[in-house]
Amino acid sequence: LGRNYIEVNEYLERIFPTKGIRVIAITDRYDSLNANGLEIETAFMNLLNSHMAAETSYKIHQTLDGKIKRGEVISRPPYGYVKSGKGMAIDPEKAAVVRKIFNWVIDGEFISDIIRKLKVEGIPSPTGSEEWSRRSVTRVLKDRTYLGEYRTGTRRRELYKQVEVQEEDIQVFQDHHEAIVSKEIFDKANEVIEKLNNKRN
Repeated sequence: LGRNYIEVNEYLERIFPTKGIRVIAITDRYDSLNANGLEIETAFMNLLNSHMAAETSYKIHQTLDGKIKRGEVISRPPYGYVKSGKGMAIDPEKAAVVRKIFNWVIDGEFISDIIRKLKVEGIPSPTGSEEWSRRSVTRVLKDRTYLGEYRTGTRRRELYKQVEVQEEDIQVFQDHHEAIVSKEIFDKANEVIEKLNNKRN
């Protein structure tokens, strides 16, 4: 009938009856119209389903945690990379765009100028749209993946929502894959961006 024991029982015993809703679950051989005497059996089935769901979720997380600790790429790589086996490899065409963005910033181009240049050159954004946004350009400039770093565990799930993880708790793999930009270029570009932001504020 369901995997959330408390929620399913709430609907079966209180909400549906008060609204005159009949519930039929063929696989569980349950019919609320003839449920007299089956309340305990139904409650047990719901409790069992809830336990099975929790156990499955735990096993999935254990598997993912193991892959993360081994440095395996479990999510889609950022713009400029493609997934390759258990890691990632450079996408030459998009990597060239990433380098352009960093160099333009170092040359003194504003984010708005970079967005215009990318549009003029007909380069689609990471999402595939025709025009890049300020956020997408900034995300490229801040992403340390382009240095060859692979950062895992940046978010965790708590009470059905994703929360940010403290910097010291993030697992970082150095030289995990081929870098697209050097640390010198990365730091220089971000230094320029920081100065521009300070002037704006």
